[in-house]
Amino acid sequence: MLLTDLDDDAGAALNAWRVVADALRLEDVELRPASHEGMHPARTAEVVAGGTVLGVVVSSILRRFRNTGSSSRGRVAELDLHKLAAAPLRPLAARPVSRFPSSDVDLAFVVDDSVPAAAIEVALGRAAGELCESVELFDVYRGAAVREGSRSLAYRLRFCALDRTLTDGEVAGLRSQCIAAVETKHRATLRS
Repeated sequence: MLLTDLDDDAGAALNAWRVVADALRLEDVELRPASHEGMHPARTAEVVAGGTVLGVVVSSILRRFRNTGSSSRGRVAELDLHKLAAAPLRPLAARPVSRFPSSDVDLAFVVDDSVPAAAIEVALGRAAGELCESVELFDVYRGAAVREGSRSLAYRLRFCALDRTLTDGEVAGLRSQCIAAVETKHRATLRS
């Protein structure tokens, strides 16, 4: 599967994989940081379902014109279809929907280019716990406000409970847990 003409360098391939995994009802799906020969470690993640590695998602910069310095972005997802067909599936039953409002929290971290976006996402999901409905990478930024050799990764976390509206204190506590987990595990800095 080749994904081209998508705007953002890490999120596009990851979001495309999420759409495929959700449509196929794959269970226990995660993206794990990966190191594959010839692929940039910060832009590579293994696709895992039910503990089995199904393939890899890569976002990279491909040189289009040798002498002009112009480049294009490429996104590739390589999946083993035999493993994909054997992966565990969620039942057709719908997920419970809360009648209480959710709370969205946006967090942006400055991390070294060698830190995979998928690793930050995994750390956030684990730190957020059961009240977290989703973790989504929505922006990757490199520029004047970010030191050389680093990038800013911005994530949106959605928190919700089935039995109540979360208090401001609960959301603030979850936010703090997530920040601490990423800062500790990946030597990241919260971007204000």
